[in-house]
Amino acid sequence: MKSKQEKLNFLTSIKKETEIHTILEELLPEMGFSDVKVTHEKGNKPEFGKDLVCSYLDEIEGKKDWFAFVVKKGKVSGSTGVVREIEDQVFECFKYPYKSLEQTKKIPINKVKIITNEHFSSGAKDKIFDSNNDERANIDFWDGEKLIYFIDKYYPKFWVRGSKQYKKYIERLQERIKTDNTIKSLSIDNKKVEKLLNNMIEPKLSERITNEDGSIKWISKKADTIINLPHNSLIIGEPGCGKSTLFKTLSNEIITQNSLRNNQDFYPIILTFKEIEQANFDLEFAIECYFNKDWNVDLGIDSKGIIITENCAVFIDALDELAKKESKEKALQSVADFNEKFPNIKVICSSRPSDYLFHNSEAIGFRYMEVNDLNRQQIELFLSNYFSEDLIKSKSLLKSLKDSEILEKLPKTPLTIALITMLFDEKEIEIPATITDLYELFVNLLIGKTTSTETTELIEVGIKHRILCYVAKDLHTNLKSSISKNELKDLILKYSTERGQKFDISQVLEEILDQIGLLFINDKGEISFKHQSFQEYFTAYEIFHHRQSDRKLFIDKFNNLWWQNVAIFYAGMAKDSPKFLEEVLENSKPKSLAEYISNTGGLGRLLQALYNTPIEQRKKGIQRGLENTSEILKLVSNTEATPDRKDLIFWQNFSTYGLMQIFGGWFKHNNWSITLKEPMSEYFDENINLLDTETTDEKVFNLEFQLFLVSSILASDSFIDFDRFKELVDKSKLSNLDILAILDTHYKTLMKHLPKTYRKDATLNSIHKKLRKRIQTNPDFADEVNKPINKRKLE
Repeated sequence: MKSKQEKLNFLTSIKKETEIHTILEELLPEMGFSDVKVTHEKGNKPEFGKDLVCSYLDEIEGKKDWFAFVVKKGKVSGSTGVVREIEDQVFECFKYPYKSLEQTKKIPINKVKIITNEHFSSGAKDKIFDSNNDERANIDFWDGEKLIYFIDKYYPKFWVRGSKQYKKYIERLQERIKTDNTIKSLSIDNKKVEKLLNNMIEPKLSERITNEDGSIKWISKKADTIINLPHNSLIIGEPGCGKSTLFKTLSNEIITQNSLRNNQDFYPIILTFKEIEQANFDLEFAIECYFNKDWNVDLGIDSKGIIITENCAVFIDALDELAKKESKEKALQSVADFNEKFPNIKVICSSRPSDYLFHNSEAIGFRYMEVNDLNRQQIELFLSNYFSEDLIKSKSLLKSLKDSEILEKLPKTPLTIALITMLFDEKEIEIPATITDLYELFVNLLIGKTTSTETTELIEVGIKHRILCYVAKDLHTNLKSSISKNELKDLILKYSTERGQKFDISQVLEEILDQIGLLFINDKGEISFKHQSFQEYFTAYEIFHHRQSDRKLFIDKFNNLWWQNVAIFYAGMAKDSPKFLEEVLENSKPKSLAEYISNTGGLGRLLQALYNTPIEQRKKGIQRGLENTSEILKLVSNTEATPDRKDLIFWQNFSTYGLMQIFGGWFKHNNWSITLKEPMSEYFDENINLLDTETTDEKVFNLEFQLFLVSSILASDSFIDFDRFKELVDKSKLSNLDILAILDTHYKTLMKHLPKTYRKDATLNSIHKKLRKRIQTNPDFADEVNKPINKRKLE
């Protein structure tokens, strides 16, 4: 029942007053009442007018107030004899104390509630009040509409069809599945957890269908339709893709459908394959154990009866958490045996991707479905809902996701988006500044650091994490991205021997491959990290935590992209390290065009990761990036483009203005961050007055261009700081057409992205007028600024 009218119709259809007693007996405890007792049973007269009694604790005085309920069926109007009955019952409720076997003394009634499943006329209420005038303030009426209000607020499960026992079960189940243990394990504020869970993205699925000729096609499936498909289903997806969430969604769908269509208690049951293993691979016994858990045992649910009558659906999560292949096969066989015995009980299982499951799912009786990666539309919808009260935050994070390309490195799953969102919401710092924190959270969740509680589990998790770090650094130092299985075993053996540790190397390797999902077997049959960035992260972790002397590897080779990303992950672990920044600046001075470009991009991301490092040191990094950008322009414009310098031939087909856009855009792309707002603001303020002292055109051009790069980042829809951009426009003589063009282009781009309300902004209008006035003085402005460098040289 969903509509109010349906609920009113249900109450109106009640045949006996005892049915109303049953409703109150279930409802009142949910409202906070205690000692609920029906006195009017089996046709006996009520206890001196009291059909039902209960107590409610007065928290101020610390004592119980006692209530009596007078229950009548149907419409109660002033002209009916029912009113006289109610008057007499109310009188008796107050006159005669309540006594029962449970209570050792007579208890006076403090308040009386008069109940009907339909409604009271105003005349009926007036008569009842008048006849009990002295207790008028202690009398209240609950009609059908008020009952519905209380049921909806305090006991919505009442509307679900089924026994009281069943309703209590699903109430507890739904309360349990509201929480997400993965998100909860992150130790973040409960309100943010709730916000994340309320906006979690529902997974989309694709089912693999094998045609008669052996070809395969994929068909999209809505999540809530799986439960109605014939045969059992196997849901495959990356960690955090929403498999467990899907099970919870389907459980709620079963409850909803059951309340609409069935008159039987139909139980959704959520298990894990670990629980199947603990039940000695006996699914029937596992279900029995499930109903005997502490949160279920008091309900006395007959699990065998549920199975025999096939009134349940079973969800079994995380096949991949079984360490041994033998255990996986036993678990799947237990499901097959169960299905043969009880073919009408739907069983839906989940696992991380596995070649065995991909090729054998149909043979073992399962439909094979994969959880799709999130698409951009789903991500945008999630962020706009999560940041519904601050859309600027939503846009800023979306830009950060796009610019950092982080979703090309991590799985496009709800968990990834939740982690990114949580970090951004907590610190208000975007990627890549928080990229190390993001990888740390993601890795710890995959390995089990945040969910393991037993000492032995924590030790095993620590060993696996340490092995991944050791292997990553060895691969990276040897400039390799993959390794044969035998070589990897030898490497793990070397690690364990050096530390005097003894463990089953083959088993540990299998667990790392099958359970954690960070390593995989590539097309060459060798083992690689799932993405190169994981190898870089673990290498940085190894050096930061265990091999500090080896950081020279990426300090000396910072301009080499193979090592640069390791340095950025390392910086994210340090966050505050002026000496490290100083060493990078000292040892990474560019010597070629490629190094200038690499150094500029790398420094921008490094400075963001070092967001706790003092501003003075970070300003030096900003200055290096700006100087690099000016040097690139100078190098490309002034160096002779000989046949052996094809790169220069290519770049000199652009105008100076075009190159300023390209290489200036590269600087801005890598320095566009809230973490650098203050350093850039200070840098601008300290250098703007140098425009009054520079004498040569080249120095003025370089300074204006560098100040433009800084002020254009600040004068954006992300930071809304137009004052410095205006100051530059006012200070500049605008004599260089390329500078004039790039200022004008930024203004036009800015106006496209800002809300319409900014069209009347005085600062922006002042900028526009000055730029327009200067451009209009040169009729050949567009031709001049767009002239390629090689043509200018010929002229």
